[in-house]
Amino acid sequence: SSSIFIVFIFTVIFLVVEIVGGIISGSLSLIADGFHMTTDAFALGLTLIAFWISQKPTEPTHTFGFRRAEIIAALLNGVLLIILSLIIVIGALSRFNTNYEIDSGLMFYIALVGLLINFFGMYKLKDDRKSNLNMRGAFLHLVGDTLGSLGALSAAVIIFFTGEVVVDILVSLLIMLLSLYNGFNLSNMKQMDKQCSKKRNLE
Repeated sequence: SSSIFIVFIFTVIFLVVEIVGGIISGSLSLIADGFHMTTDAFALGLTLIAFWISQKPTEPTHTFGFRRAEIIAALLNGVLLIILSLIIVIGALSRFNTNYEIDSGLMFYIALVGLLINFFGMYKLKDDRKSNLNMRGAFLHLVGDTLGSLGALSAAVIIFFTGEVVVDILVSLLIMLLSLYNGFNLSNMKQMDKQCSKKRNLE
């Protein structure tokens, strides 16, 4: 839980920087990645809460203890990711016929810092992702953000040298498609049933 808390703090701080930076620079891919990081923060927060709740002992009315909270948190993570992804996709499509400028320099440096933070988060969570559904969910969020930061970084370089701002729209769409995939993956009921059965056998 200490690893999740550390990653949570870094994520909350930087998501604000990324969204504000995206607005100032005019980059939709930064804003998209910032929203994705918002779901990361929410996911990490839910994972922390679920972890604390799951440590409570069983009760007569809760024969599996409170560990089912982890399963519910994973479902909420997935649903939230899907909803925000669709919102960004709509925003990206509406930009195709709009003229706008992007500060590629600011975009580049913000994406670079985001990439480093995501690498740090993945490193902190890599050992626990195979044994816990919500840790796996948090790790998936960070993987998506890492790819998003790489995409925004690449887009900034391309825009700087070519001036083709449409690259920013395409990258934001790719980020959101990845987010949708992760969201559906986290919301997979068969996976949750398997995890629940595993916990039942342990009890």
